[in-house]
Amino acid sequence: MTAQEIAAYTGPLRGVARNTFQAEAKNVATARFLNQVLNRLPDNEIDDREMFNAAWRKATAKEAGLLSPAVQGEAERVAADCRGKFDGEQLPNVRTCLEYHHDALATETTKKIWKAMKPGG
Repeated sequence: MTAQEIAAYTGPLRGVARNTFQAEAKNVATARFLNQVLNRLPDNEIDDREMFNAAWRKATAKEAGLLSPAVQGEAERVAADCRGKFDGEQLPNVRTCLEYHHDALATETTKKIWKAMKPGG
């Protein structure tokens, strides 16, 4: 990055990013919550429905009262999707599904930030 680009992105465009994050608060908070669950699951390919349920309970207890009903609902939708795909043997583990949903939420928000900042324009 050039000195001019750095100055723009750490100066006036920081507000653009902040506004986008605020507009995407549900996606950002859901991705953060999913990350809390992922951090409690093993990195290897081992999967166990009880491990997932325990990780989900711990993350939910930690975030109790901090998540909006919209975020709780979205997180529960993701969990149901991942449980269903795992139980239906469409995926080898629940972690893979959670990572997909986490990354999709983060990517969507990142794309909106870059679009709002109009880099290269």
